[in-house]
Amino acid sequence: MRLPAFPGTYTIKLPDQGKYLTGASVEQPISWSSAGESAQLTTTYNEAFRTDVEAQVKARIDECIKQATNEVPSDCPFSSPLYYPASSYRKVAWKVDNYPKITVGEPGYEGGVQISTEQDGKASVGYEHDEGFLEPDWKAGRQETTISPSGSATITGEKLDAVEVTLS
Repeated sequence: MRLPAFPGTYTIKLPDQGKYLTGASVEQPISWSSAGESAQLTTTYNEAFRTDVEAQVKARIDECIKQATNEVPSDCPFSSPLYYPASSYRKVAWKVDNYPKITVGEPGYEGGVQISTEQDGKASVGYEHDEGFLEPDWKAGRQETTISPSGSATITGEKLDAVEVTLS
């Protein structure tokens, strides 16, 4: 953003009511001869942003666990280790063993930031699988899979007070 200014020294800072961004103020002297110069305000996301992003990632994982059967919705950050047709399984039950630890990057263009996995999480699925040939022969089984989310988060809202997370 470019703004004209009369000569003097100006303090440039973020608004005090900012929920997610922090940054040190910058003192910028302006003189008649400093036309075209600019001040650089460096911002970082605060702990509230990271906490809200992590909560949304966790909520998305929980939603995926609820929707999963022997298959997992394609927009979830994990896949199913079960390969046989759905009719070969019964009593399929998923659970999160441990959530992944995610990394939230620094502010980027237009408020977006990358989300990546620092440490994979784990989900497990318990089931009964029909191993019979002519007669049903149901055997209990359990498999694990890794949870490894990545995607982006963007600050939204009129007052930049909401976060939107997109997992890929």
